[in-house]
Amino acid sequence: MSFLPFLHPITWKKARGELPWAVLFVGAAGLVAGPLLVHFALHPDHFFLRSKHLWIFDPVFRQGKPLGAFLTNIWDHLLFLGLRGDPYWRNN
Repeated sequence: MSFLPFLHPITWKKARGELPWAVLFVGAAGLVAGPLLVHFALHPDHFFLRSKHLWIFDPVFRQGKPLGAFLTNIWDHLLFLGLRGDPYWRNN
């Protein structure tokens, strides 16, 4: 429904006609995201588990050199674009 006001003026009749599709979309999105949201509600520590290891300013993982780690990461990602594949042959 977000594109409708930009195409032409929206009327209440047209909005009511699109309402069942909006409800269907929100319901389907709820069915897909629901189990994940319930899991994170029951286990809030799992929500930040992966992101704690990706924090660039973590002194344990980056040895106090966040800019060096950032630049190394950029270089490694540029190499993946065709200059060098994944160093792990299973993923290459």
